[in-house]
Amino acid sequence: MPDAGALSAAAPLSNGHGGRAPGSPRRPLPGERSAAAPAPAPAPSAAAEQRRAFARLQPACAPLLALRGEPGALAAGLQRLAAALPGVSRAGLAACADYVLFPLLFVVDSAALLRAPAAPGAPRTSALAVWV
Repeated sequence: MPDAGALSAAAPLSNGHGGRAPGSPRRPLPGERSAAAPAPAPAPSAAAEQRRAFARLQPACAPLLALRGEPGALAAGLQRLAAALPGVSRAGLAACADYVLFPLLFVVDSAALLRAPAAPGAPRTSALAVWV
């Protein structure tokens, strides 16, 4: 076993703090936020894009959940949503994606539930209920 003097001459021993004094904060790596630093606020233009996208998509998305049982009205609602999407920026759509996808998930689930064959007497289970 080598003696401690030989080891310290060959390679400095680490104190477990990466060369900094105990208790001093670790400096973040490039591109990394420190744990104490709050998340940066969205740029004003990003917030404005989100507001514009929401204002354009909300009238088309809000009624979709209520229209699930009415195929004709649902088709018209989906066409309104499709017509609204080209006027929304990518950043705006990304900011509102959950708002747009939430009713669509239920619409798809309703359609799948109606098309799925069920055993006689078996209750129909929503695909969403199975995932959750």
